[in-house]
Amino acid sequence: MPTFLTEHARLPQATALVASSSAVAVLAVLLPFSGRLGDRIGRRPVILVGTIGMVLLAVPGYLLAGQGSLGAAIAGQLLMVVPLSGISAVLGPAMCELFPTSVRYSGSALGYNVAYALFGGTAPFVAQFLITQAGTPIAPAFYMVIFGLVCLIAVAKLPETSRIPLPETLPQRQENPV
Repeated sequence: MPTFLTEHARLPQATALVASSSAVAVLAVLLPFSGRLGDRIGRRPVILVGTIGMVLLAVPGYLLAGQGSLGAAIAGQLLMVVPLSGISAVLGPAMCELFPTSVRYSGSALGYNVAYALFGGTAPFVAQFLITQAGTPIAPAFYMVIFGLVCLIAVAKLPETSRIPLPETLPQRQENPV
């Protein structure tokens, strides 16, 4: 986003960094509230609403952020940060709860890191390719929309685990060896 703000919105680098830092600070404040909401109503609905929010708000967020002022840059990023907080706050626990205790750390870490390497690690290259091919600097927003739509399929299949005790936390029945 700082590169988008400096190259497209023509903001000075310091202003772009202030805008992005402000958005990240708001994200940090929202995360505990989103996490608590995930504990209260369930992980799946929070991830679902966050994903739908990203699909609906990515393009308007980029358009607003690209207007060329600090306020618009912050507001545009906030359009994306609010739904992102819901996804970010509850995705970790939701992923961990999909695995039994014996492989929980390895399973969730492997899944997260492989996905992050494939999609997060290649995102700058994909964004630059899309900008070049589409001829618009907001092409990364379209990538976010497409990716969000694909994620909705995964979220639809995600089991709700927030109110289900993990098998390892239930009292074990003692057998009498007689």
